[in-house]
Amino acid sequence: MKKSFKKYFPCIAGAIFFCLAAHQFEKFNSFRYEERLHKQFLHDVMNTDLIDDPDEAISRYRRLWPVIPETGLRILQRQWQTALGIVDQIKAINAGDRNHEINNKKIAGLFDRLEKHLGQMESQADTIINGELSIQSEIEWRVHNLRAATRLLMAYVELETRNDTKKTAGILKKAISDFKAAIESVDLLKTDSLNRNIPRWNIELLHDEIQLKKISLGQIDAQKRLKLKENLEAVIPEKGGYSPGEPIEKRIEK
Repeated sequence: MKKSFKKYFPCIAGAIFFCLAAHQFEKFNSFRYEERLHKQFLHDVMNTDLIDDPDEAISRYRRLWPVIPETGLRILQRQWQTALGIVDQIKAINAGDRNHEINNKKIAGLFDRLEKHLGQMESQADTIINGELSIQSEIEWRVHNLRAATRLLMAYVELETRNDTKKTAGILKKAISDFKAAIESVDLLKTDSLNRNIPRWNIELLHDEIQLKKISLGQIDAQKRLKLKENLEAVIPEKGGYSPGEPIEKRIEK
């Protein structure tokens, strides 16, 4: 028995060594493959960042894998560009003859398009915030900030198209909750004062312009509703994020 063991031991040891080596080689190849995928992913993201057309960029981001909060934020930021483009079209028509029947139809169509688009943006933000993947504070505060801006525009559309002050008040409260959530998230970061102040400026601007703390939207008269609508239009964001502006973030954590 001992002689047989000594005779076959080198073969057994060689087989074990070979299996272990093969396993380690497989792990090494798997690591190299994952590394190549990650590099390709970053390359694809950076190339997509360079695309000017929001719709084309969104289409590219949606085809990227894996789906992570960073790319979800990029989609949301590009959707925001589209929303502001629709707002600009409405403003351009309003600057002309608003009473013209054709222009009224165009404006109605644009508001309908904007409302649907904002609903898609809200869903996109919900998916990022409530998704199964963990979300870093660096991403989370920006998503809350953008969802708040989205809801601000939704309030403007609601008041402009339906004059529903009660529903407008509810949407504005959600926007303020998002700005507060953005403040909580950004305060967890070691970041510059500009980023830390963006959601604070936004919420102060809302309170200052709309005086949400001082009036009951469900009880104001027609003249005050008109003033509220003008204020909402005045604080519509001009850049990605929310006025005074959040630059579109081009970084992905490596």
